[in-house]
Amino acid sequence: MINIESFFEIMTDVLEEEIDSLGFQFDDDIWSSIAVVSCLAEFDDQFDILLDGDKLSNCKNIDEVYKLLIEAK
Repeated sequence: MINIESFFEIMTDVLEEEIDSLGFQFDDDIWSSIAVVSCLAEFDDQFDILLDGDKLSNCKNIDEVYKLLIEAK
């Protein structure tokens, strides 16, 4: 099971924004290709989950990213 606090911590570190809810919306400045690649690496390291980079980059908010992780587990 993916610990939601660990997920929020990863997203806070990667995006350099305080993430504490699944309702957080991305904008182009925050959700860059560097952020996506960093998330891919962190999710692999912390949760042993490899996500599709295209699917991840198409996410519009934290909830969509979290759902991708849950589906991939």
